[in-house]
Amino acid sequence: MSILQHLIPAQGGPRECGPGRQEGHIYAECGFAPGGVSIENFLIDYPQPVNPAHLGLSTQGVTLIERQGVWHIVDFVGESHYPFPSDFIEEARAIGVSRNYLY
Repeated sequence: MSILQHLIPAQGGPRECGPGRQEGHIYAECGFAPGGVSIENFLIDYPQPVNPAHLGLSTQGVTLIERQGVWHIVDFVGESHYPFPSDFIEEARAIGVSRNYLY
């Protein structure tokens, strides 16, 4: 039996940043697996203020960046919806992560 059969997908529905998924959009999703690792293992950089335009980041949806043959999904999390980094982390822990890819 594959680990994929045991994955619990990210939950749909409203989030702090909006009403939830919309028909016709593409989403990157990360749910859970029983006995999986903690979300903190995936937090690479400390949250810090940035100028999204200077870095070429979209403030809506996600930005895909390729480095040495590996694609990374970079998400700009604004403080208007998540005043503290822990707000986003706790939401992700509770219902998973689902991010809109604006193509």
